[in-house]
Amino acid sequence: MANSTMRREMEAQGPTWSACFPTLALAAGAIAPPFGRIFAGGCGDSIFAPMALRNIFLECELDVQVASAMEIAGYRRIRATDTVILSSISGGTTATLAAARLARSVGARVVGLTCVENSPLAELATDVLLLPYKPISRRTPHTLDYLVTIEALWLLAIAWSKRSPTYDDVFGESIATTVRQSLDMPDDIVRTMHTHDRVFWLGSGGDLGTASYGAAKMHEAGGLNAIVAETENFIHGQNFMLGSEDLVILVATGGLSRYRAEGLAAGLGRLAKSVLTFNGAPFPDQAASISELARVIGSTIQCQAFVFHLAEALHLDVELSRGGRPNGEQYATEQSQWMKATFP
Repeated sequence: MANSTMRREMEAQGPTWSACFPTLALAAGAIAPPFGRIFAGGCGDSIFAPMALRNIFLECELDVQVASAMEIAGYRRIRATDTVILSSISGGTTATLAAARLARSVGARVVGLTCVENSPLAELATDVLLLPYKPISRRTPHTLDYLVTIEALWLLAIAWSKRSPTYDDVFGESIATTVRQSLDMPDDIVRTMHTHDRVFWLGSGGDLGTASYGAAKMHEAGGLNAIVAETENFIHGQNFMLGSEDLVILVATGGLSRYRAEGLAAGLGRLAKSVLTFNGAPFPDQAASISELARVIGSTIQCQAFVFHLAEALHLDVELSRGGRPNGEQYATEQSQWMKATFP
């Protein structure tokens, strides 16, 4: 199988969650709660993860402002009383380091989430939440890395809300079961798709973060046509883009997000080829205290499995730039140069 590494990363999510939990819970509990504004972000998945946890932050009575590293570095007036959470698996993302330096220069506190203890981000941060696992690969659409980031942010929110992390001992096992079931049951629609087909990913609230993550996995898997939008904003003009060969994916795990998606699904189905809804339902809801987290993780796994099955159906090798499609190396070279560019 061309994409065996991505599958192995997905399958590692359950065991890794369980293995990381005790260490992460203890480390998060040792980081003092903020007393001013809270910002969270970074680049790519490091933005989508705190976006996806918006509802959980609200439950914890934390007003977390999600922002990209560039926005923090150049477009937000960071104050000395602020706490800025920045995530980077490698700890070396250029824009994220620029955001950290800006925050430290005004006296703000920086909490760095990274796997590398002696990384530049760890050295810049006032507090480090070290992710206690070893990434399997950095060449695939990120799955395991993203889920551990979700876990760390969730535990940090629980600690800052002065609660003890309620944890079901078989939560990691449920993640593993959900991954296995999702990998074994591909959506029929992927068998009919082509590399030029468009997929619209829609969500609102925290679900917009998960929708953004799903779209990004399509981009990473093969430069595929994925467009993301807030569900409500989509119907204010973007809906006119829909064609009869397009696919719509509604990420709708609960609340107003699910209510709005349910009302739109039939109409969207009359305009597009098909509509899928990712609501996190495959994940068993074991405890009321972690039901919101379960829905976030369940819908995340649905996104991962969809992209995995799509790459398999299109014969894409996700470890190659653009999935092995033409001019992949040129794209990779340009991207590398852009990401290494210095910030003022």
